[in-house]
Amino acid sequence: MGGGTPQLGFSRHVLNNMPGITLLGNPALTVFAMDFNVAATTMFIVDSTAAATPLLRTLALANGTPTTIAPLSGLAAADAITDLTINPTSGATFLSTSDGTNSALWSVSLTTGAATLIGSMGAGIVIDLAVNCSGAMYAHDISTDSLFSVNPATGARTLIGAHGLAANFAQGMDFDNNDGQLYAWIYTGGGTYTYGTFNLATGAITPLNTNTPPGEWEGSVQNTCAPPSANLSLTKTATAPTPVVLGSPVTFTLTVANAGPSAAAAVVVADPLPGNVAYVSNTCGATVAAGTLTWSIGALANGATQNCSITTNVSATGAISNTATVASSTTDPTPGNNVGTVSLGGVPAVARAVPTTGSMALWLLALLTLGAGLVGVARRH
Repeated sequence: MGGGTPQLGFSRHVLNNMPGITLLGNPALTVFAMDFNVAATTMFIVDSTAAATPLLRTLALANGTPTTIAPLSGLAAADAITDLTINPTSGATFLSTSDGTNSALWSVSLTTGAATLIGSMGAGIVIDLAVNCSGAMYAHDISTDSLFSVNPATGARTLIGAHGLAANFAQGMDFDNNDGQLYAWIYTGGGTYTYGTFNLATGAITPLNTNTPPGEWEGSVQNTCAPPSANLSLTKTATAPTPVVLGSPVTFTLTVANAGPSAAAAVVVADPLPGNVAYVSNTCGATVAAGTLTWSIGALANGATQNCSITTNVSATGAISNTATVASSTTDPTPGNNVGTVSLGGVPAVARAVPTTGSMALWLLALLTLGAGLVGVARRH
């Protein structure tokens, strides 16, 4: 949304080509707050045309035609609405307001328009908010012309750095969810503005366009966050004496790793133990039922690793082979490494067979033994 002939109204442009902007329609509204929903299919705005009764509305993406959802309620009378932002992953929606001296952070319902105070953002005028795909929130304060990080649970903010422009009222900023870049339309008064990108480490602005086309712009980027994915892997090893015989202890070790890029949720390892070992214990709080060990890891952060050792005793002869698998509710782009297998050589029987002797051989052996005894007796006399 912007002002300035001939672009007054609702427009669209490619991120890096603001001079190529296309006018879609003119809803003739005063809008300082706008953002897309999680699916990037619906544009939500706060219509401040009637400042005493701000309205939560949507705009038709084809031509900017507004549809009213509800009046905003619960805000302090002295607070002017400065921006609206929607978490592009969770859909949590936030408002920033200012009374000219201090700023506040609010949550807001997109169905009823009811606002609930989260907390103060301190002295200054927070003019813009933006949340990235990881849920990190940033704020632009035009009292200090600086970029801040914001705790979305409390409203507390931390200075990142000044951008060096003399910002004035009415501008916007939003993330490109494809690459995490924060774009901003920074109005500097008198019909001048800078369109550029923020450095999230320093707060500095890299200009992409200045004053072309002329106007005063509030903007939002229309794209979605990629669904989280986590590359889990499972390796399995075994430690046993040589040779492995009946009664030998065998320790299996499971190692689960997450190569990211996202955290993995609800991670579970299933390990059907071999039929010729007897389970003794484990080091990870896993459960064993019907011969299968289940290890519920839960959340596993990007780059994290977890290990589990399983102690068993050999209970029957034959080869020992064990295969375990790991799974998660988070999409795994490379599921081929989610299986770990280890094998040991065959386990021989401990007992050896004793040869049998026929009855005739036993009689001969008895006679020879008796004869030897008689000879020994005769020689004594």
